[in-house]
Amino acid sequence: MPLTKIFTEKEIQRIFDANSQDDFKYRNRALIVGVGYWGLTKAEICDLSINSVLAPDGQWRLKWDLPSDISFTGEVRRLFTPDHIVPALDDYAKWLSQYESYQGIGGEFLNLQPSKKFFVNDNGDPFAKTEREKGTKKYTTRSLDEKLKLFIQRAKIQGATPNTFRDTWIKNLYDGGAKMPELLAITGYRDKRAIESRILPSEQELEVIANGLFGRVKF
Repeated sequence: MPLTKIFTEKEIQRIFDANSQDDFKYRNRALIVGVGYWGLTKAEICDLSINSVLAPDGQWRLKWDLPSDISFTGEVRRLFTPDHIVPALDDYAKWLSQYESYQGIGGEFLNLQPSKKFFVNDNGDPFAKTEREKGTKKYTTRSLDEKLKLFIQRAKIQGATPNTFRDTWIKNLYDGGAKMPELLAITGYRDKRAIESRILPSEQELEVIANGLFGRVKF
């Protein structure tokens, strides 16, 4: 089985930095949060609404449930918003309010319309998804795929794809101590083999392991 590419922390920083130079920098950072910190699938990114992650009082939900009608498995999943990504979300919410169609009334939800899709493309519209097979939950997300590929290209990272963001999220959960039942619950996968393929040592880790084998043996 080929090794799964996993982003290092330095590479994630490079992706953030390389995509913080244009008029869409706040959206770009939030999108990286969605795939890299919330571990959402690309179809879930397209469907996520503002009120799933933001409370009426304007506070980001530190623990929140991905609705079953959005989840790729059709089941609710509990996800988390780390404190250190909140500033990026605050910046994005302010940026999002520039679109008249997103502006709310009454001051709740940071003056955003809570039912609107959270992530938007360069035109201020939700990212589109197209059903691959009628009656299934299998979708293509071409415009979102192209945007994530651009993020990676700008950072000049080789061997990565849009799926690398979620794979990295899963690997970091595992390295942080999450056990298989917990990983299945938070990712939505039903088959542990889907997890196992993503928690194998990365190429970088394998190189360190290989170079350290019998390192004290004198020749």
